[in-house]
Amino acid sequence: MEDFNLPSPERVALLERLQEVIRSVTPHFWAACQICDLGALEELLHERHILAINYHTSQMVRHWGSSPRYQSRPSTPKTPTPQKSIASNSGPSPSTPPPPPKRQKTLDSPTTLPRDANIKKRAEERDRFSCVLTGIKMIEVAYIYPYHLIKQKEENKTGPRYEFWNQLRVFWPEKKITTWEAKLFPQGILEKGQEEVYNLILLAPTVHALWGRGLFALKPISESDDKKTLIVQFF
Repeated sequence: MEDFNLPSPERVALLERLQEVIRSVTPHFWAACQICDLGALEELLHERHILAINYHTSQMVRHWGSSPRYQSRPSTPKTPTPQKSIASNSGPSPSTPPPPPKRQKTLDSPTTLPRDANIKKRAEERDRFSCVLTGIKMIEVAYIYPYHLIKQKEENKTGPRYEFWNQLRVFWPEKKITTWEAKLFPQGILEKGQEEVYNLILLAPTVHALWGRGLFALKPISESDDKKTLIVQFF
């Protein structure tokens, strides 16, 4: 298996040839070329619409991190807010309308996938309530494939999710992409995704912040026969 931190001579040669035949492209495009399938890299040498691919690759990366407010939240216990004592004859001011219910939704709000507390618990048990990188016990449950990208349906094939997965096919074989899709979207790419324990990982708060910004990645190297241990490469 190729070490992406030390690219193979074949990849280096292909990248050098690619650099000679294309114009200036974004860092996102070059980053994808560092880890993509070698066969896909070979095909890019003969691609006539490389600038369009460059643009859509940048959009793919933007889509991945476009909704940070929906990404996984810290899993630390919440501190209850002290309640003020209220006299029995007190009530809302006539000029002040009562606050709306906390979970009130507007009619045009899209239905979203509720987070599964049981799956979160299983992830904590699997990772032994410790950060998988540092081993410390102060943890947050992080999503591998972002939650905001699976939580609701997409209306049509011009949406960002569909374009994201379609662009992945430029860099990896169709069979591999189809397998990934089926794990996250068993009902189809336009439907809500499926929340599963294999899409969660325990990280320390600082590590989680770096993970959310895409400042490091983990590459699976090998899995134990009982599927309880996974060796990964950090880069």
